[in-house]
Amino acid sequence: MKGWSKARLREHKPAIAIIVALLLLWLIATPASASPLTITNVSSGNITQTTATITWTTDEPANSTVNYWYTAPPGLTASNSTFDSNHTVNLTGLDPNTTYYYQVSSSDESGNTTVDDNSGHFYSFKTMMLASTLSAVSATNITDTSATITWTTDELGNSTVHYGNSTPPSLTASNSTFVTSHSITLTGLTPDTLYYYDVSSSNSEGTTTVSPGHGTYYTFTTAVHLDLQGWGWCTSYGNVATATLVGYATQVERGNDSQSFSVHAVGNLTLQIGNATPEIVPVDLYGSRIRTLFYLRQEVTGESSTFTGTWITGNDTQLYILTSGLLALPNPEGQSFKTARLCYVVLRTPGGDVPDKPPGGFAADLDTFIAWSTKYADRTITALVGTGVGKIIAEILAKIMILIANIRALGTPYFW
Repeated sequence: MKGWSKARLREHKPAIAIIVALLLLWLIATPASASPLTITNVSSGNITQTTATITWTTDEPANSTVNYWYTAPPGLTASNSTFDSNHTVNLTGLDPNTTYYYQVSSSDESGNTTVDDNSGHFYSFKTMMLASTLSAVSATNITDTSATITWTTDELGNSTVHYGNSTPPSLTASNSTFVTSHSITLTGLTPDTLYYYDVSSSNSEGTTTVSPGHGTYYTFTTAVHLDLQGWGWCTSYGNVATATLVGYATQVERGNDSQSFSVHAVGNLTLQIGNATPEIVPVDLYGSRIRTLFYLRQEVTGESSTFTGTWITGNDTQLYILTSGLLALPNPEGQSFKTARLCYVVLRTPGGDVPDKPPGGFAADLDTFIAWSTKYADRTITALVGTGVGKIIAEILAKIMILIANIRALGTPYFW
């Protein structure tokens, strides 16, 4: 201000002060930067069937807006008004297994706005599929040492069964193949044992569904192991044959059918004389186990079997079984007895003793009578068979069975 006198400066000092104050106010009101925001690191994460999280960063604090939809350009909006350099917006209510397109934008405190739409291509993510729906879970083909677990899913998935004889089950069997009809066979099981199990399937995105879940389990009980030993006589044998029946028996209930169809016994009956080639007869029988009596019968082409006997459970839960029965088997000679050879077989649980049943009421007394009569019958058979008497018995029974065969030839059924 050269040429201005001090007096003149003093004269205009108030005006100068006002001008300086206005300059300061203008400087304060002017934004620090009028340049656009810079947006980087746009990303989607935490994706589920119905939610996703969108994140990005800016070079200065700004608010957050996401435009999204499953078509482009996106039409829905989610926002966060907080000013920050690290931006997070959560999207909810999305559709499962759907591709969504989106763009992000931020505005600073001065209203400068930057939109990032991935150079016009838009960013995208895909929501996860819904968890599989499991149905028709079942334990089938139950034997004394195995069982098959089956179920279905509404989409492709792998297969896992957790199982054991206590909860929670500690054993696992699985198959990594992706299918909708699932089947896992469990082996090495303990006979006559209650098992707990659940099933699970994971789809291609790793979403896992467990049934029944929530700490509950399905159950099945393995079959009773059958290992019976004894003797057999056939119309085609000249002596007593050793007989063994190895298999299993399950307790089954057939809807509203009679209780006489509540036992299913499966196994192989082997008859052998000396070192001769054994004769193996498959048996697949249905019968009853009402109290201690059971009855089993099968009929297939060229073969028929009927077994009756005693099935006793001791105090230690061990089973004692004594059974006898008739078999009509195909006749290899095809002459004397036309369609069949007849055999009579006696079998019992080896190495065991009949458990005693104390009397007490009609039912208990009946059990006691059956138990004792079974014990003495077993001892008598044990004493006779294996001695010379066995051959005599074989000859007598063979004659009886020839008589039965001749009667059958007159048109009577196999068994009465």
